[in-house]
Amino acid sequence: MNMAPLTAEALGRLSDAAGITLTRARVTPTGGQVLTLPQPLSLEETKAITAKIGMLSDVLWAGPVIPAVEGSVRAEGLSSGNAGSEALVDKIIVKLKDAQIQQAADRNEPLDLAILAHLSQTAGVSLTMIRPMSGGTKIHP
Repeated sequence: MNMAPLTAEALGRLSDAAGITLTRARVTPTGGQVLTLPQPLSLEETKAITAKIGMLSDVLWAGPVIPAVEGSVRAEGLSSGNAGSEALVDKIIVKLKDAQIQQAADRNEPLDLAILAHLSQTAGVSLTMIRPMSGGTKIHP
């Protein structure tokens, strides 16, 4: 899992896909890249931008960082409860695919034990790999 800030090249590709200049804000504990928009945009405009970014082959997912309904605290992700389309969004979050994991999956290699342990911890259950399938898919019991 990559928790390093984006490279200038990666940030440039994301900005090109978005059609606006994005700047680095921070990296989340799970490796999500929080990026600042040049100016606050409507939720719908931000969703359109993150949809474009999400089409890049090295992006796992992208979404707006939605302002909380009350106060200045920010809530990450799309499950914003009552945050309506009138909310102005000034940041997005992007999670990139790990290139090494993706290359190993493309070759149908088994998952690294450290990655499997992290997935087990995240899922809250012990996972073991049974066998790789085509396209990098793995079967777990």
